[in-house]
Amino acid sequence: MLIKIILSLCFLVTISGRCEAAEPQENRKIARLYEACEEWQSAIEVYTKELSNNSRDSVSLAGRGLAYARQGNLEQAFSDLSEAINYDPTCADAYANRSRIYGWLGLLQSAKADAERALAQMSSVPKDPESLLRHASLLNCIGKRKEAEAEYKEALLLCSERDSVCTLLNAACAQYHLGLLKDSLNSLTVAQKLEPQNAYICYLRAGVYKNMNEWELAKAELNNHLALIPGNFMALALRGDCAAALENYTAAISDYTQAIKLAPCFANALRCRGFVSRQLGDYSKAIEDFTTVIRLDSSDSFSYAERSYCKSKMKQWSSALKDAKQATLIDADYAPAYRYQAQAQSKLGLYSEASKAFDKCIELEPKNPASHYNRGIYHQERRNYKSAIIDLTEAIKLDNRDAMTFCARASVLLSDKQYEQAISDCRQALELDSNCVPALLRRGIAYARLGKPALALHDFDEAISKAPHLKEALYERELVYKSLGKGRLKQSEIKR
Repeated sequence: MLIKIILSLCFLVTISGRCEAAEPQENRKIARLYEACEEWQSAIEVYTKELSNNSRDSVSLAGRGLAYARQGNLEQAFSDLSEAINYDPTCADAYANRSRIYGWLGLLQSAKADAERALAQMSSVPKDPESLLRHASLLNCIGKRKEAEAEYKEALLLCSERDSVCTLLNAACAQYHLGLLKDSLNSLTVAQKLEPQNAYICYLRAGVYKNMNEWELAKAELNNHLALIPGNFMALALRGDCAAALENYTAAISDYTQAIKLAPCFANALRCRGFVSRQLGDYSKAIEDFTTVIRLDSSDSFSYAERSYCKSKMKQWSSALKDAKQATLIDADYAPAYRYQAQAQSKLGLYSEASKAFDKCIELEPKNPASHYNRGIYHQERRNYKSAIIDLTEAIKLDNRDAMTFCARASVLLSDKQYEQAISDCRQALELDSNCVPALLRRGIAYARLGKPALALHDFDEAISKAPHLKEALYERELVYKSLGKGRLKQSEIKR
């Protein structure tokens, strides 16, 4: 059965405008039936046959362009769509399909520009549910959320009789965009019972599960989809997202890499692979991917900011600062960019500017523990211990499950000679992570400063057993032994 509804990023839809005022020809209907089953090569062949009769048929060019894109042949896809627009500059299908492809690729500025062009060719708001959903998806793309929401609600009302796969998918699309994820999933489940071998329904169900954070279920649907339709670059990238969320980073990189091979300008996959590489500490590879994204879309504040973070980790402070500032120029409300900017400024000795950037970051994200944590570390490095304790305490209030935040506050408390409180924080950190070596080290130091050598040595010994080359633990343990008149290591072995 013909499936006409595709979600934005998962549920995106095809548009009909002025260039298709008449009923589509029979060949075009057949092509769309193939599209519904993701038989893209067959759809291409039908569109090509139609174009052999009329090479200037902009609607068939727009349809074939979309089919090529789903095969990963983006060069031919964009060629067909550009040709369609050249033949008929009022063809809403061509602009909408190109916007849709840009959206898949994560090239959001280009997607928005083409969505605006498509809407400009539509003289009135459609009345039938399918066309209304298409119109709403374009409004959503250009940021007109309230107008889009109203149209999704109207479309859902028009889908009250759900007696076919098509009407069920119309309802699922509207429900998805209205945040009714369980209802959307139910509609897709009924549709899947009607057509159990429909790969496209598997893909849509995966998109809903992803937004419900049901990563294993989403992955299972994608595995089913890829078994029926191998080589779908969008499905591979979505499965990569699932693997990344499940912290299976090797599988995530593998899926993203396969998707990028199929679609080299796939900015979304490049962005995600870069982020996973960043999580793994492979900052050079992450920088490569973020740089490629920036070449594809110079307005991508996220990639500038993440490249800044990676450069900071490689101590390329000046270059990191440049990227972070560029990110804030593109998006003045993107809080992480100010955080990375402040960290680079701090390392470059630009303390006044760093303080302002940290303040701006927290103004934008007052409930983000990372912002308070990073400003706390900044204050600690500046030896503003009271301010550091305030920020780290706020970070703990916002997220009391992070052992390293307790460790960080314990470190500041040690510097401020609040040893009992430092011990308490280390104890909390060890309850969260029994292998937290920094907590053992800092608690040992606190015990040593309180004149409790036995407890201090116990913590130092345990820390060293877990990290045998931890010089600070070796050094502090030797100080305790010396205080007891029992030096154990040569001086050369305890250098910091």
